[in-house]
Amino acid sequence: MAKLPKHLLAAAACLVASFTQAQPLLPEQLQLRVTIELAADLGIGGSSTFNPRFFDGYDYVNQINTPSFGRYPSGSPVPSLLVNNVSPPWQHRMVAPFRGAWRSTYMLGSSDGAAPTATFSRYDFDGNNRVDVNTPDLQTAEGFDWVDNDTIIYTVYNPSSSRKRLYLVDVVAEPFSLTNNTTWNANGYITTSVGTRIRNVRVGDVYSGHAYYGDGNQNTDPKFYAVNLTTGAETLLGNAGTLTGTGSFGVWTVLERGGYLYVQTTDNGIQVYSMTSATTLGPLYATYDKATLEAVTGYTGQHHGLDVTPDGKQLLLATTAGLVFELGPPSLSIARSGTDVVLSWPKSVTAVVVQASPSLSPPNFADLDPQPGVVVSEKMNTAQIPIGEGNTFFRLRKSP
Repeated sequence: MAKLPKHLLAAAACLVASFTQAQPLLPEQLQLRVTIELAADLGIGGSSTFNPRFFDGYDYVNQINTPSFGRYPSGSPVPSLLVNNVSPPWQHRMVAPFRGAWRSTYMLGSSDGAAPTATFSRYDFDGNNRVDVNTPDLQTAEGFDWVDNDTIIYTVYNPSSSRKRLYLVDVVAEPFSLTNNTTWNANGYITTSVGTRIRNVRVGDVYSGHAYYGDGNQNTDPKFYAVNLTTGAETLLGNAGTLTGTGSFGVWTVLERGGYLYVQTTDNGIQVYSMTSATTLGPLYATYDKATLEAVTGYTGQHHGLDVTPDGKQLLLATTAGLVFELGPPSLSIARSGTDVVLSWPKSVTAVVVQASPSLSPPNFADLDPQPGVVVSEKMNTAQIPIGEGNTFFRLRKSP
């Protein structure tokens, strides 16, 4: 919430009432917060985006085939960083910032699956000075996550004989190096019980002592699992039922946020379960089915990755079309321009009405009449409103 001269205030934008509990959105509460257009921002061809991530208030998105990646402030379509890796081609299956003391110094990218290369890459935080080092066993890494500030867990893209493995690797930022972590065993990896392969692995939130993953490339009752990060012991949690789809199908991402487990499939949406422990599912809480996601985003293809904020109120979904969708209450910004205020929100958020209230206690929001004119400027919808007396709070309401 921003405070301006004359005590003009802007309420956080939302299309429905604000949420405070760490609880997933219900299907009817899903909204398009922003559409990230990485390929268009770089002026390159769009291809599949993989494994987008939330870190430190930013969305990290990356594209394969026409390789590139970017960093976007959460809720904004305007990038703070763009990296074009088209020529010479160098792709990553995921990109994330380092943790701990290096979190604003370096970024880490997994292997190039197209070549393929058995490396991880370190970038400066401005996207320059790529440094590549081999993975300890020369495995091509796909999805990964930070176990702690110095250790990652990752899945294998190639060779195909290793696609059931999960690796633990210690990462040293300077000088950049990778070493097998032998917490589980002398090999530094376990061979899991998945049917064919693991596309992604995510460390838990409430249950941070475990990581979660599932059956990729399997449509008949694909299973999903938890692994104890201390012992390497695996627990079967459930299965996603009969799925449809071809190509990169099956379960892509399994992650725990706020004590809820999200099971994301490429073609059939997302199941959300409550959890009673790190390795025990409670009842099914919600299903974001394909039709619901299509209605919210306007996109009808596959999804190649999911991330969720700990409170369950924002979701990132990757696509095959060079786009990443952030779902959740759209962000509303406010600035002063002379005797007016300028409200702005992402251009991808349409069919909304501007509301105002003199107070949040109690709130008394009403549609502005007449509605302000909306102009698109630098990927944002903007509306100018004369400054009045006293406090004024603004929000957006979804129009019928």
